[in-house]
Amino acid sequence: MGQKIKAFCKSNRFVLESFKEYRKFSTSSEKVFDLLFALLIALGLTIIPVLFFNVNIKQFINNFQTLNNIVITAISILAGFNVASIAVIASSQSDVIRELKNKPSEKDPKTSKFSILVIFFTWAIVVQLIIVLIGILLYFASQFFVPKTFKNDLTPYWLWTVFVMWLAGVLHSIFISIRNVKMLYLFIVKGV
Repeated sequence: MGQKIKAFCKSNRFVLESFKEYRKFSTSSEKVFDLLFALLIALGLTIIPVLFFNVNIKQFINNFQTLNNIVITAISILAGFNVASIAVIASSQSDVIRELKNKPSEKDPKTSKFSILVIFFTWAIVVQLIIVLIGILLYFASQFFVPKTFKNDLTPYWLWTVFVMWLAGVLHSIFISIRNVKMLYLFIVKGV
């Protein structure tokens, strides 16, 4: 049993490795923008209904399901964009891509700038697929696992906390995609 658990962990540590690489090659200002700014916006957007509206669980679930449907669709499109972008980049034979493959990173000379580009796109795809999965699971849970007797109670703070974390993850994935578009522009158009 222990060997099977080790094998499972080893084969699925890709998500953690992807995060480590993202963290390693992101600058401090990029991490602040991608993570902290996303969390602050999520907190700001959530504090308003918590403080000024008496939202019961039924209202919360209805609003969440509406937002979640939009998010699943939008994030799926973003994940598709990132997958298509990484496929085009990886298969490109352009001079810019060849130069990126041979140009070492300033942070780690063993890693090329091309690899860093792939790392950022990979992290974006991983985050976006996780968000889609979590969104589907939360939708399912909110449909079938909330007892009718609780639906008129006020939304508890732990549920708002889960919402903040989910919304911060959504914003994080959008901010990473914005950065990926910026990197594509800088590398391909400007040749940086």
